[in-house]
Amino acid sequence: MGSTSPEYAFGKGIDRYQNNRLESWTFKLKNETYTITHWKLENTFSISESSRPGSSSEFLSGKFIKKGDKYYLSTDTTEFIIKKGYLYKFRDDSDSIKLTKIER
Repeated sequence: MGSTSPEYAFGKGIDRYQNNRLESWTFKLKNETYTITHWKLENTFSISESSRPGSSSEFLSGKFIKKGDKYYLSTDTTEFIIKKGYLYKFRDDSDSIKLTKIER
């Protein structure tokens, strides 16, 4: 009958733990991969960029606020919006970037 391996159960426990604490999205612009991480317990976010696998640097962080079906990411000088899988206002007010949700 279907027994679950301890490794599988442990891995699922880690995934559940992380899902309760963070959620992430990625997108690409030119040769850069960007990752947005929402730190749920602190209601904050961070954005990092990577030009090659295994190397990334955080370059922005701030407040993360959910209002209805929109997420507002703000710093002292910027505000981004995530809505229906798209990021708005990343480079200018008229752009929208398709995000890929990182599933754990």
